[in-house]
Amino acid sequence: MHTNTCMKGTTQDNWETAGAIAGGAAAVAGLTLGIVALTR
Repeated sequence: MHTNTCMKGTTQDNWETAGAIAGGAAAVAGLTLGIVALTR
């Protein structure tokens, strides 16, 4: 979702990086919870 296409630079890059990190952390947490649930 790029609503501010005219805004280029470090701010957008930082938000994209933060989003990628948050998405990765959520994926890892989901996988971990799934594995824990399966192993119980």
